[in-house]
Amino acid sequence: MLLLILFFALMFITIAAMLWSGVELFREQEDPLGDRLVDLQAHAMVGEALAAMRQAADTVTPAGVRDLPDRRAVRWYTTTGLVDRPAMQGRTALYSPRHLLQVVAVKRRQAEGRSLAEVQSELTGATDDTLREVRTAMEMDVVSL
Repeated sequence: MLLLILFFALMFITIAAMLWSGVELFREQEDPLGDRLVDLQAHAMVGEALAAMRQAADTVTPAGVRDLPDRRAVRWYTTTGLVDRPAMQGRTALYSPRHLLQVVAVKRRQAEGRSLAEVQSELTGATDDTLREVRTAMEMDVVSL
C-alpha cells in the first residue's frame, strides 16, 4: 500500500514538473537586445527624416520641441491618436513606414509652431497621401525660398 502511494506521488510530481517545464518553454521571454534593436532602428529612421528636413529647411525649431521624439513621446502620440497603434509581436512594437510618416508629420507641424492639439485635429485619421503632402509641402516651401 505504501509503495502504491509512493508510486502515485512520484508520478504526480513527474507530470507536474513536465507541465511546468512545458509552460516555461513556451512562455514569452524578454528580449532586451531585440527591444534595443527595434528602438535604434526607429530612432535612426526618424533621425534620418528629421536631419533631411532640417538640412533642407535650415530653420530653428520652437523652444521646447525636440528634434527626435523619445520612446515615451511616441507612446504618447499613439495614446492620443496622432500615431496609429503598432502591431505587437510579444512585447515588441513593430512600426511600419506609415508610423514614420505620422511621426515626421507631427514633428514638422510642431516645427512650424503648432500645438499638439492643432496637429491632432489636422492629422488624426489622415491618409498616407495626406501625410506625404505634409512632408512635401515643407520641402516645396524650402525650394521656393
